[in-house]
Amino acid sequence: MQKRIQTFTAESQSDYQKRQQELFQPVLQKAQKAIQEVGKENGLLYILDSAQGLLLYLPEDESFNILPLVKKKLGIKTV
Repeated sequence: MQKRIQTFTAESQSDYQKRQQELFQPVLQKAQKAIQEVGKENGLLYILDSAQGLLLYLPEDESFNILPLVKKKLGIKTV
């Protein structure tokens, strides 16, 4: 009985993760498209994801935060 419960739990978690990824993929694609469009519209050469730790140094006077533009393109209202 314990083994059946463990098997069911493992399979349920796996199914949940697959379904979550399946549902989240269109959201990620939409966000990626909006980021690319904002980059093209503003003539940007690079867009770095600082949340992933890919940005080591960026002078504030030479930076441009595209998040407000991407939110606007996606129709996300900011407070």
